[in-house]
Amino acid sequence: FCTRVLRLRLPRDDSELADAEPFERDSLARYLLTSRLLERRLAGEAASDDELAMLQATLGLPHADLGRARHAKLSHEVREFIDMLLSVSGGAPSFRDPASITLDGAGWRLTGVIANITEEGVLCYRPSSLKPKDRIRAWIPHVVLNTMADAPARVTTVVADDRVVRFDALEDAASILERLVQGYVTGLVSPPPLLERSSFAY
Repeated sequence: FCTRVLRLRLPRDDSELADAEPFERDSLARYLLTSRLLERRLAGEAASDDELAMLQATLGLPHADLGRARHAKLSHEVREFIDMLLSVSGGAPSFRDPASITLDGAGWRLTGVIANITEEGVLCYRPSSLKPKDRIRAWIPHVVLNTMADAPARVTTVVADDRVVRFDALEDAASILERLVQGYVTGLVSPPPLLERSSFAY
């Protein structure tokens, strides 16, 4: 009836079902686990059985030997990421208190807080591959800081698993921020043609 009368055709998945249970966590679960481990290592907390039990209870790390093996592998990956982070930042990063932001423009006011500020500049890090949205999240605070006469930092560094990106000081930050705000206001009225992945791919 659905096919002949209603002309409905549902997509069929003819691929064979795997006869083995996958034990690899999906990318989001892996990111959450590595992010939690990274926070703990940067805070000076070493690997322990209590940490293993906490990750098993809160983030779904497997139990028994499989969980221990996974925990050891992720801890090693986090250690390598921290080594790269220390190399880029020239040592253990020391973060200042977050900077409160209040900026006035043509018919708008921007307020907020910018964190991850060090002596060398803003340091953003992500224990995963760098995505276009990571660049955008780092770029907007970078522009805002560069509009301030007493900015605590004017350089932004983004550290990811696969690359390091650096944004240098801007001379025309005010005009860039104005265009960003106007784009945001326009987006509240109609959907803007913003294709973050395509814009970086091409």
